[in-house]
Amino acid sequence: MSHIAYRESRCNPKSLSAIRSNGRPDVGLLQIQGSWFTVTQQVCKKQDVIKALLNARCNVKVAYYLYKHGGLGHWRATSGK
Repeated sequence: MSHIAYRESRCNPKSLSAIRSNGRPDVGLLQIQGSWFTVTQQVCKKQDVIKALLNARCNVKVAYYLYKHGGLGHWRATSGK
């Protein structure tokens, strides 16, 4: 996960991407898509998904959930080489 955190946000837990086509940004340390609102609400017990994902602990918990349910396919974990 540390490689992904560096690649996605340069280890910045407050990182926000531009708004994506789904109307939400990628958020936080591991750049979780803001469209994962149902998962984030369940895992972190928070209603404000963007604010919740800006919390590093919540961001890592959601990333772990996503990893358990889809592996690294949720991130571009390689440099494309």
